[in-house]
Amino acid sequence: MSLADKNLPDFLLADLYKNSLVLVDNDVAIKIKPEKKPIISEESNPPFIKDEPLIIARKAANEPLAYLGDNGKNICIVVKDDQAIHLQDELLNILSAILGACKLNLADVSIVNTKTQDVNDQILRKNLLPKTVLLFGVTTNEVDLPFSIPDYKVQAFNNCNYLQVAGLDKMKGVSNEAKLEKSKLWVCLKSLFGI
Repeated sequence: MSLADKNLPDFLLADLYKNSLVLVDNDVAIKIKPEKKPIISEESNPPFIKDEPLIIARKAANEPLAYLGDNGKNICIVVKDDQAIHLQDELLNILSAILGACKLNLADVSIVNTKTQDVNDQILRKNLLPKTVLLFGVTTNEVDLPFSIPDYKVQAFNNCNYLQVAGLDKMKGVSNEAKLEKSKLWVCLKSLFGI
């Protein structure tokens, strides 16, 4: 029996090659560092590993959802920010002020960025069990919901409330437009959270 035909478990491969794997996402290889593939030889006891290229396929749907916050009250905030993993500091400060006005904080919510991972309603439900989903600059169609709603209107669906609003970048500053967006959001949040 040849050990070369045996596959090592994923957790062992990940531990052995945590700094040298090539990840494949949606059939596109992303090179992290020069790859190594374990080839187990029977010539020694215990077997030794020779270097050869290794490609590990990883699908976005199988990965855990990355989010900021503790999701303590099952409130999911979906954003679209291509400048940060989760959310730029300036936008996070705006969001924190909004949450503070609702007597909430990051421990109560989960912030999910659609620019850094595949996000749809099914993935949100599976990973976060949301009771409320706030879509900041993201439409219901972008998260594969079977309906469209206008901005600043709460829609109940599958035991969850959805609210689609303007992006946080439109709420920056003290311009009349920013104040208008914040006031429309505040009216909805008061109703949604019973403030």
